Amino acid sequence: MERLKRQIHSLGLAGVYLYGISLIISKGGVNIGLALMTLSAICFVKDLKIKEIEIEYKIFLIILLFIPIFDLLSPGGLYSARVTIKQLYRFLPMFIAPIFLKTTKELKRFMYMISISVLINCLNGINFYRKNNYNFTLRYESFTTIMDSAHALVGLSFIILSLIIIEVKNRKNNRLIYLIPTYLLNLFCIILGQTRGAWLALIAGFLIYLSISLTKKQLLMSSIMVLILIGFSFNVIKDNPYVKRFQSITDVKNLSPKTRLFMWEASLDIYRNNTVFGVGKDNGPKYYLDYFEKNDLYSKFDEWDRPMVKVIATAGNAHNMYFENLVNMGVLFFALLGFWIFILYKSFIQTRKFSKKGELYWISLAATSMILVYYVTGLTEGAWGEFIKRHIYLIGVILYISCKKNGVFNEKI
Repeated sequence: MERLKRQIHSLGLAGVYLYGISLIISKGGVNIGLALMTLSAICFVKDLKIKEIEIEYKIFLIILLFIPIFDLLSPGGLYSARVTIKQLYRFLPMFIAPIFLKTTKELKRFMYMISISVLINCLNGINFYRKNNYNFTLRYESFTTIMDSAHALVGLSFIILSLIIIEVKNRKNNRLIYLIPTYLLNLFCIILGQTRGAWLALIAGFLIYLSISLTKKQLLMSSIMVLILIGFSFNVIKDNPYVKRFQSITDVKNLSPKTRLFMWEASLDIYRNNTVFGVGKDNGPKYYLDYFEKNDLYSKFDEWDRPMVKVIATAGNAHNMYFENLVNMGVLFFALLGFWIFILYKSFIQTRKFSKKGELYWISLAATSMILVYYVTGLTEGAWGEFIKRHIYLIGVILYISCKKNGVFNEKI
């Protein structure tokens, strides 16, 4: 019996590793990995004790239970409820993967699998530039869509950074030969993505990573050096197209920021008229279209930009996961927002409990940074409902929970 359990655990662990290595290169691989995890986890259901379920899981399960109920009572009705129920399986990795990541060694292997996924994605992206005569004015493209790649690479960069620090401490120089070039290539591809929201998320992630890991003196010196470097760089390369693109994030006359502002304005108006239950999952587009037409917002754009604006309104893409969920879920969104804040707080506190001399500290720090990066990403993207971006968040929670449960949290560190 014990041998069978070990075999089932190995199968589930293989599913977790496949999930990690497929993360940003193959949706099919992600789903197959999830299937293997799920099938293996079923065999451990009988050993599940409700009292031992993490408080994070209990809170999130309650929210998941109420979402289709709110959908049913919203204008979206049965249609929205069905869409939500069909998509609930997407959160399974968060619940299942930690079952099989019982040791620090398994956690590190999982992180290495993810780093391989990053490397393959980046190499495929560089191949895109090779085919286009290395025209770096083009936006980065790889297996996923342009925006998804950039935001995904930002979140996953902190996994690779933590692996580098762990292996430096372990004096595993042979592994650094792989990790350091992968990390630098990752950062290079993030820049080539020309995704301003991803750049903001990267800065925010670095800030929390450094603020937690450095002493006050180290943080002060690093901050001064970074400010000097940024000031010098902007002065020298102020005409660089990448710098200009980053600066355009505050230009409300620019099509992208201008459209976002109107979509956010529309979101607040839609919420005011559907305060309690929202409009329901995937039921927002008609409300956005109605708002734009009623307020004649298309006339505020140049004639050649209007078709694109209408496409965005038709898709109901608010380019902000907070406004998007507020419109869809009504007051229930505030429970979800509370859960997001709670997870970040708990991950931060857990990281501070670990010793910097141990590996779990750096794994937990990577998780905290990834979770924060996702929240910053959500300021400019509908990250909660998008395949790749949502899985980046799930990876952060998986690492956090895995450091807490199944004996890992109590390891000698």
